[in-house]
Amino acid sequence: SVMLYQTSAFVKEAGNAETRWHSDLNTAPFDTNHMVTFWIALTPVPTFDEAPLEFATGSHRDFALPYWYSNEGMRNLDARNYPIKSHEPLLSGDATAH
Repeated sequence: SVMLYQTSAFVKEAGNAETRWHSDLNTAPFDTNHMVTFWIALTPVPTFDEAPLEFATGSHRDFALPYWYSNEGMRNLDARNYPIKSHEPLLSGDATAH
C-alpha cells in the first residue's frame, strides 16, 4: 500500500544561499526506512550554478551526522562512502525520487 504523508512547497530562487545538508527521513514520524520523497521542479534548473539538487547517497541511514544545524561533519562525504549525486539540468515538471 502507499500512503501520502505530506505535501509542501520549497521555494528557492537562483542565487539564494545553499541549503544545508539534511535528511528528510529525520523529520518524518515513521518507524521505517521505506520512504521515498519526490522533488518536482516548478521552474527550469538548467545548470549546477542555478540551485542544483544534490544527494549524499546512503547518508539517510547515518543519524549521527549533524543535519540542519551546520555543515560541519558533512564535509568530504565521498570519503565516508556517501557519493554525491547531482541532478541537473531539470526542466519544469521533471521529478527526482530519493
